[in-house]
Amino acid sequence: MQRRRRPRALTLTLPDTSQPCFLLAGQKYTLRNFSEEGIGLWITGETPFAMHAGNRISGDIVIGAQIYPVQLEVAHGSARAVGLRILSKSPELALLFRRLLEPANQAHDLSPERDSGEEDPELGFPRLWYRNRRGTELIVWYHEAQKMIQALQLSWLGKWVFRAQFKPAETGCPLGLFRDFPRWR
Repeated sequence: MQRRRRPRALTLTLPDTSQPCFLLAGQKYTLRNFSEEGIGLWITGETPFAMHAGNRISGDIVIGAQIYPVQLEVAHGSARAVGLRILSKSPELALLFRRLLEPANQAHDLSPERDSGEEDPELGFPRLWYRNRRGTELIVWYHEAQKMIQALQLSWLGKWVFRAQFKPAETGCPLGLFRDFPRWR
């Protein structure tokens, strides 16, 4: 298993207004994940000529209405995904990535709860449930036969995000209110 120096965040955990994309030569690519050091892209159709290991490219990361120019190096690629190392980015993008990665940075020492792997009676799917001593918690509901994630929830430092398949993300509210909501247990 490859050990990353810094955590990555899956973009599906972000609200739609914070969903980043990458623009290269007028083409828009969806980010599948990101870290302070790099980004992963979904590729549909033919892989662009510039997206081959070792090539350096310039493009823009777009989040909401903000555009952040970046210089990247292609680290690896396949028919459906490309990994890019960030060589240069603005201080504003660095700060934004650090803020968006906050939940991943809080999750490095999660341990499984005793009910992990059991079916959730409320959502009707088995769940993986992890928690650490600081109160950071990750729950992933999945459809075992289809091998698909149905929903996920992350809580950290009094914040939370919940996202179910085909539904918008739900975020916010103080941790005390969150703990009283039984649907997410």
